[in-house]
Parts: sequence; structure tokens; C-alpha cells
Amino acid sequence: MMFLNSIYQKTLLYSTLFSLMLLLLMNSCAPAALKGLKKSVLSDEISIPSTISFNQHAMAKYRCKIEAFDQKISGVLIFKQQIDTLRVVMITDFGLKVIDLSFYEETNYKINHIMKHLDYEFIRESFALNILMLLPQKQNSVLINYVDDDQNMIYDSKHSMLYYFKDHQKYRVDRYRSKSKLISMATINQETKECRIEQLNPAIQIILKPLK
Repeated sequence: MMFLNSIYQKTLLYSTLFSLMLLLLMNSCAPAALKGLKKSVLSDEISIPSTISFNQHAMAKYRCKIEAFDQKISGVLIFKQQIDTLRVVMITDFGLKVIDLSFYEETNYKINHIMKHLDYEFIRESFALNILMLLPQKQNSVLINYVDDDQNMIYDSKHSMLYYFKDHQKYRVDRYRSKSKLISMATINQETKECRIEQLNPAIQIILKPLK
């Protein structure tokens, strides 16, 4: 009996230590903007709403302008909700397909097509992750809510994204790499619904304006 109690106590100790180490790791990897803030307990259900406004046909169209590597591309960016995927396609003003990608559950994505002169891994990844900043995130244990004065912030440690809310409206999203290194920032105009994404390195700018 004493032997079993000893095993139980050691198991409990290891479990507690593992939980503490995991908590410290998550905090150490959090952006500097969250340092000193307290986690709030508003609800067991924390989720991120979509920035993209879909119509009754589960579709959304945006005027899209991209500036990167001294190149400018403009056209229409189309979002289409399907049964188990979200399809995103950009077509230029001349009818050429720039990129076609699909997002699946758990935020996995697949590049279906990309222009040949843009077909580099860092461009593919940058475009997909920048668009991911605008998409909804379902309730997940990696989403943690913080409160700072009159706004609250939700940190997604899985994708290193920090969402800013004010008056229950999402107005900014930051994407990080290597703890507190800011990679991209997306700002959302709540009146016009215009989205502006600024990636720092490599420098990429994406501007989306909704089309009726």
C-alpha cells in the first residue's frame, strides 16, 4: 500500500511540474504587449469572429491590391465557404489567376495554384498566413483572453497571433515569430470594413476593400 501511495505521489508531482513548465513556456513565448496583463475569465468559450463578411451565398468579394518586391498586383479576391473548406482565389483585372488556396479545419491550408513568378515558399506561406489573420478561430484551449483598460486581447499561441478587441469589435491582429518578433499587422476599419495588412520582413502590403 505504501508503495502504491509513493507511486501516486510521484505521479502527481511530475504532473504538477509538467503543468507549471507548460504554463511558463506559454508565458515566455507570449508577445511583449501581454506582459503585466492578467488573464480574464469571461467565459469557457473563447473564439475569434471572422473579419470577412460573407453574403447569403456564403461568398465574399474584395478589391485587392498587393505591393511586394517592387511589384504591384490588383484584382478581385474571392472567399467561398464550402462544406469543409474555405476557398480563396485572387484574379487580376486581366482575368489571370494569381493564387488559389484552400483552408481546412485546424487552419491547415493547401496552395492549389500560384503564378509561376510568385511560386516561392516564403511567398506562398506569407500570403496564406496573412489571410489566416482575417479568418475565424473556433473555441480552442490555445486561445487566452487578456484585459487592458478599455480593450481586451486574445492570444492564439498555436499560430502566434494576437487579436485586439474594443467594444466587442476586432480592430487589429498581430502575427509574431520567435516570441515577440512582430511579422505582420492587420488593421480593420469597422465603418468601411477595409482591411490593411502590413508585413515587415519581407515587406508586403495587402489592402482589401469589400465589393457589393
